[in-house]
Amino acid sequence: FSSFGLYQEVGGTSCKTRHLDIFSGSGSVGLESLSRGARHVTFVDMSEDCCGTCERNIERCGFDTWNDGGLGTGIGDERE
Repeated sequence: FSSFGLYQEVGGTSCKTRHLDIFSGSGSVGLESLSRGARHVTFVDMSEDCCGTCERNIERCGFDTWNDGGLGTGIGDERE
């Protein structure tokens, strides 16, 4: 099963997918969603080590400017 087909434009409308990455670990699944055009991703993990790794990976992938309040609250474009 793959959900990555949800990110393709349909009928000329832009992607409106919002992704909740629970137990995000390194953040790789949520970051993949952002790279495919997801509008918003919320990363959640209880491990401080995983949260730190996820934050570093968000920065390394260039999505850190999307952050709207810190890890755990989500990053993305909130415009309608």
